[in-house]
Amino acid sequence: MRRVLHVLLLAVLADVVAVGGSRQPQPHVGEWEAQSYSKSKQPMGIGGFSFSEDGTLRVIQVSSSHQIVWLGKYRFDYSKNPITLDIEWNKGQTVVSPIHGIVQFAGEGKDRMQYLYSKKERPSSFQAEQTFLYLTKKVKE
Repeated sequence: MRRVLHVLLLAVLADVVAVGGSRQPQPHVGEWEAQSYSKSKQPMGIGGFSFSEDGTLRVIQVSSSHQIVWLGKYRFDYSKNPITLDIEWNKGQTVVSPIHGIVQFAGEGKDRMQYLYSKKERPSSFQAEQTFLYLTKKVKE
């Protein structure tokens, strides 16, 4: 009986190691160019997003007169339909109110992303009239 238990334990550990060793990065990890649109679908600004594997986020917002860098933490939930993305911005030592959104990927390599978000209630579908972002993944050179 003990020998069977050891064999089962070794089999489970082998599976865990195999899955952990072949882990692929999530499609959102990397550098993205972003275009922001208002509720009326008018372009509002451009910038860039950088999603790290460790859950940290760096966003550069560019306007005609200046550039702002935002730092924060993010959480994608791929088990939801649509995929959810929550962001908490850091402001010094304080966390600013989080934003809640939904994401859909497009493109053969999931190299385009639409992010619909709100500071209040998470949008339920991409038909909602909310501010949104179109992101395009930067190609590594």
